[in-house]
Amino acid sequence: MTLLTYDAGIVYSDYSNDNKTLQQQEGRRKNPMNEKIKKAREKAGLKQWQVAELAGYREDKFSRMLRHELPEEEQIRIIKLIENWKG
Repeated sequence: MTLLTYDAGIVYSDYSNDNKTLQQQEGRRKNPMNEKIKKAREKAGLKQWQVAELAGYREDKFSRMLRHELPEEEQIRIIKLIENWKG
C-alpha cells in the first residue's frame, strides 16, 4: 500500500518505486496559463482548433504554444479575434 499526500496539485508518494513518477503526477495539475484565452474560447463556443485557425496557426503548433504562458500582446490579439468571431 502506498501513502499519497496532496499538496498544491502535486501527489507525493512515500515509495520511490511506484509506477508513476512525480513528474508524471505533476502533469495532471490544472494549467493556469492562458486561462483568459480558454475562457473566451469557451464563452464563444469555439474549439481549440477553431481558435488556432482564427489566429493563423496550425492546430498542433497552437496546442504546443498554449503549454507556456503567451506574451500578453499575443493573448490580447487572440482574445480579440475570438470576441469578434461571428459563427
